[in-house]
Amino acid sequence: MIVYLVGDSRGVLTLWDGKIGAQIESYQSHHADITAICVDTNECSIYAAGVDPLISNYEKVKVGSNFRWVKSIQRKIHEHDVRTMVIHKGRLYSAGLDSYLVCSYYPPKTLIKYAPILQTPCIQVTSSTSRRILLRYSNYLEVWSLSRTQNVPSNFKGIVEPEERPKKLLTLQKLGKNWAEEDEAESIVCASISSNGKWIFLGSCTGFRLYSFELAKTKPKLTKIEDLDDSNVPCVQAAFNDKRNQLIIALNSGKLIVYDLENNDPFIFQRIEVENGQLSDTVSLLTVSTCGKYLVIADAKSNITVFKYTKDGYSFLVKLPKYQASPTALSVNSTTGCLVVAYADYKVWEYSLQNKHLTGLSKKLESTPGWKVRTHTIRSITFDSKQSIFLHDDSSIIVIVREVSGAKEVEKKLKKEQSMHNGFGEDVLQIRSISKYKHLVHLGNVAEDEFVAVEVNPLSILKNLPPAFAQKTFGSK
Repeated sequence: MIVYLVGDSRGVLTLWDGKIGAQIESYQSHHADITAICVDTNECSIYAAGVDPLISNYEKVKVGSNFRWVKSIQRKIHEHDVRTMVIHKGRLYSAGLDSYLVCSYYPPKTLIKYAPILQTPCIQVTSSTSRRILLRYSNYLEVWSLSRTQNVPSNFKGIVEPEERPKKLLTLQKLGKNWAEEDEAESIVCASISSNGKWIFLGSCTGFRLYSFELAKTKPKLTKIEDLDDSNVPCVQAAFNDKRNQLIIALNSGKLIVYDLENNDPFIFQRIEVENGQLSDTVSLLTVSTCGKYLVIADAKSNITVFKYTKDGYSFLVKLPKYQASPTALSVNSTTGCLVVAYADYKVWEYSLQNKHLTGLSKKLESTPGWKVRTHTIRSITFDSKQSIFLHDDSSIIVIVREVSGAKEVEKKLKKEQSMHNGFGEDVLQIRSISKYKHLVHLGNVAEDEFVAVEVNPLSILKNLPPAFAQKTFGSK
């Protein structure tokens, strides 16, 4: 039997016999337009939602010799209109005007929200000398100066009062022509700032630009680099090699271009042809080690390739073993010479670039209690002077510390601190987690003992939306 499901502007869900065109059943499921309907793979469950964001569920129940649709659970998980829904492997995915992608399922009762955050990296922090931060939005950039704080003792606990407040230095965008031949800000695909804050890169779907930035007597001076070779070619990722004073750009075609920035006159130093087998998709991640030796690129199909810098330029070093999930973050620890990669299924690999093999970090994390119980992917990876690994996702910061000492002493210490741990001989892995954030988009170190965390307030996402559907609830005026 073929059944058609129809939701109308009255909020009525109607089931029609597709063969004879007769109405089977009708339900007043909502108080406003129904804009989204989905059916599970077994065709035994229906979900409906719309301008009234309440998600209603109807189950197919056998009554005597016939089947009827019976109203089941209701879910209020969106603040604004729901525009689309789909069921995959027993989980309901929904999205709407509030820009959140929401995954919900039962049992157990679970709700996971994915915020509309730009692809990594959208934040970049310069060195402790220049103390600037680059914020990438959908169609413009902002550069701010970071505040400075007073010197406090090493055992100080609490909030340190800043000596000066952060200050916006500039706002930058690239204008293009829309369909009406009017000036309109283009969408920014990638952006980067050098460690000394002197260079700013901006890339869009129509090309890229490079700017020289100076802050003379507290007044910013921005100069566009004219006649930059290949600047009209679309690019997808970019990063500065501050040790070599270079800019590496990944083009949409998969090729890499290296610009030499010496003497304030950028020119193409090298073109890197990515051979077949090294990548099979567009570059999704690009990073350069702080020591300037290693250049790492990755695509969405889990191809990760490493190049090493020599006197003749960058040359192929190694390709990491291919994994089933896509990489979401990667970073090189210049002190240990290890590449740390985080994947979409929460697995973390540590690969020694000197010995060309995986370390034991991944196995230790897999056997750590609570590590796999995660709902958001790792967004970025950084390190400190003590070789600790800092990772963060949407809501928490994870610190991984290796301790080599007597296993019993470390175990007592970890139990006292109520940390998750796992001992392998004398090498003990200690994991600490800070879960107090809503939408953490970046974590980076400015100095040896100073980190910068950038968080997006959920209210800033909702305040730009039109008014939600108003409903009078019990007890309200």
